[in-house]
Amino acid sequence: MSDELEVKELKSSLIGNCPTLFLGAGFSRDAICDSGTMPTGKEICLELIQNFVIGKVNQKEITEMEYKEIEQYKIRELCSCIDDMYGGKTAREKFLTERLKNARAKSVFNNEGFHGYLVDYPWKRIYTVNIDDLVENIYENVKKSYFSYGLKEYIPNSIGENMMLIKLHGDVKKPDAGYIFSKDEYNELITKKIDLGLMAFTGELYSTSDIIFIGASLDEPDFEYYLQLYGSLQLQSNKNKLFFIEPYPSLALKQKAKNLNASVIEWTTEQFLRFLHTLNYAPDEVKKVRMELNYSKIFRLDDIMHIFKKPYESSIYQGFNCSWQDVFESWTFENDTLILAKNRLEELIARKSTTKCFCIYGGSFSGKSTLLKQLGVYLHNQDYEVMEYKGGYINRNVIKKYINKTDFSQYAIIIDNASYYYNEIEKMFQDNYLGKTVVFLCASRIYYHNRKKYYLEGNCYTDFECTDIITDSDAKIIEKKLSDKKYLSSLIELPRTKRQQEILRKRSIVSLIIDLTYGKGILKKLKRKMLDVSHLSRDEIRLLLEIAIFDKADIEYYPMELFNERYGKAVDLAVNIDIKNLKIVDYIRYDDQGLSLRNSLFQDEIIKKNRQQVYGIIKELLIFISRYVHEGNNDIWIIVFQSLLKEKKLSDQFIFSIKEIGNLLYELKDYFENISYYWLQLGIYEQQNGDFAKALSHLKFAQHIQPNSFKIKHAIARNYLKFANSQSNVSEALVLFDTGERLIKELIYSKDFYIKKAKPFSISCYVTEKVKLIRKFKVDVATKELCEIRDILNEVYKSEDKYIANAMQDFYKLLCYLGKQSIIRISINSPYYNLMSQSIQSNEDIDVLVESI
Repeated sequence: MSDELEVKELKSSLIGNCPTLFLGAGFSRDAICDSGTMPTGKEICLELIQNFVIGKVNQKEITEMEYKEIEQYKIRELCSCIDDMYGGKTAREKFLTERLKNARAKSVFNNEGFHGYLVDYPWKRIYTVNIDDLVENIYENVKKSYFSYGLKEYIPNSIGENMMLIKLHGDVKKPDAGYIFSKDEYNELITKKIDLGLMAFTGELYSTSDIIFIGASLDEPDFEYYLQLYGSLQLQSNKNKLFFIEPYPSLALKQKAKNLNASVIEWTTEQFLRFLHTLNYAPDEVKKVRMELNYSKIFRLDDIMHIFKKPYESSIYQGFNCSWQDVFESWTFENDTLILAKNRLEELIARKSTTKCFCIYGGSFSGKSTLLKQLGVYLHNQDYEVMEYKGGYINRNVIKKYINKTDFSQYAIIIDNASYYYNEIEKMFQDNYLGKTVVFLCASRIYYHNRKKYYLEGNCYTDFECTDIITDSDAKIIEKKLSDKKYLSSLIELPRTKRQQEILRKRSIVSLIIDLTYGKGILKKLKRKMLDVSHLSRDEIRLLLEIAIFDKADIEYYPMELFNERYGKAVDLAVNIDIKNLKIVDYIRYDDQGLSLRNSLFQDEIIKKNRQQVYGIIKELLIFISRYVHEGNNDIWIIVFQSLLKEKKLSDQFIFSIKEIGNLLYELKDYFENISYYWLQLGIYEQQNGDFAKALSHLKFAQHIQPNSFKIKHAIARNYLKFANSQSNVSEALVLFDTGERLIKELIYSKDFYIKKAKPFSISCYVTEKVKLIRKFKVDVATKELCEIRDILNEVYKSEDKYIANAMQDFYKLLCYLGKQSIIRISINSPYYNLMSQSIQSNEDIDVLVESI
């Protein structure tokens, strides 16, 4: 590509893609500071030698030969050497602070300066390895607002109006946090959980935002590491573009750019900034918010349609994920489930509220993600502005801003794997969209949908169960579609009626797709193959097990970021359809968001075959992601963390013993000691272990981190109640129960909007434990108190809530035991009548409740 074309591409990126800026040491060249002109890398080395090393020569502490060796050191080795000589780094850091602080641009008015042109572009994020304060002073000089983040400081996922400056190696304005210069400091940066800036920069690599590097050599090990990571990305349909601005690019930089498909533009910093100035880029509000939308990985369907492939041949019949183009070009089946879902969606839309939520729920491989896109296209055809969220963190402020600044009257936001975002969606119900219609289309696994949907209840919301069962009418539709698309495979030999019978016999679309891909009887063949996966590489087997563990834990997908960092190009995901030579892609499917299994059969077989490795893999994965897990975030890493660490999941799904769960939790303590959810799970474990005192200590620590969490308040109250019922002495039991009762009633009678939503969890827990106490210790209870219990149960009763139903059953048995049945009136419409007639079995343990929230 010629320089002219590269510059044209750079201009296109600046105008249309809101690129991120990365500044290296070369950027500050020609600026000034209190100590004179800002030094280059070589000059700062000479000054360090002058101030710290020459005296050692004069004092004969090092030889002339050693001095000449030191003269050749790059800044990392030199700083390490200085630190060792002094037995510390305080003096060296003080020198760097004084030398580089108060950096400022020369005036642009006399044509001497150029750094001031930096503010002529609306940058969203600027990363820098420079510790000087040049960028800050440029912005302050023209009174432009910005946020600055240094070492060890938490960096928000969201972006706002103001530029965010991330100081990767330290900041002269915050010298107490230290700097990254010596080899030891670099090593700690890359290997420890302090590199929050680099974690944020990793997110840039996986985003759709282009990145422009200025004055960035390949000398920084952390920078080189992340560029290698970027180069290893196998799968990212929206892979961004890298630009290197470098007047005299080295051969190494040119080769690196070639490997990364990046552009090298042989400009100085001055040339780039003057180009930026002449660009005179001033996007309107709609343009800016659209760029913010893309930056947040929320993509407009209209934009996605512009990059459809021509000609297009779908891979959906080979078991791959459904794409938007599959729906638009009629590769999907318009079966009975779709018809029912459309009808239910129309009923929801007809309701008066302007903000609505339609939740599809189903098991893995039930087709819910395909149905989600089909309904999205259905709304698109009714003039809805459709957007799809494909990120790891949902930015509701950007969604609100986009809706309020654009002219559409109807919007649909598509969110797959949505249950972990129900709390955010619930908040969006409270947002003001200026009277416009906003429909959230969501899909979730059954387990988490049922346990998180209380966030949505009370709003304009409905849910719809998606199943993969093929009906008689479906079989006819599927046969016609396969015939039209010339994808009948082995069915082509059969007459139409026989084809339909064979399709119906498959029972599920997943089973049908696998047969179409590999031939009849493939499931049996694959099951035999799964008993021995030794033909796969060690990395492939390990990855397969990790994906199976994610699926078992009801995590919708194995994040592509995790795949790229753990395996990169070591695992080939090239498509293969040879049953005699199965590869890993024959067991998985993937898109740019992540990987998942092709069939639930694989999950059970893989885990069963590798049962002994599951504990170690879960521990390793949790340790690996610990650097991404931060208190207060609600992103993909929190989802993975909570799903893999959930005490009940470990017990029920992975059949871990109490001892194994305890070992895992305590082995992870150093990695998650600042995360409230970790201490919550540790408290639940100790509770299960019967050590209520220790459980309370852990739960209190969780509350110290997250004081307002209902989940933790509920767990503490429940711990007192269960502790009471574990006692043998009635007086000790009553003291403990009184405390727990007071705490849980604070939740039951709370006026807080979100606590009120979770009231059924607290009521069912309280009633169950209260009944246990009364019966175990033969406690006298006043009729007034029994009536109070009756009333709070009636207030939250829903026939589908099994926990409340079980609590009512226990309560009714208590009334029979006490001879107080008369306080309730049983009619044919009474919930107690239904409970009695159905003979619902009492639920003796509701520990699952805290897990449900």
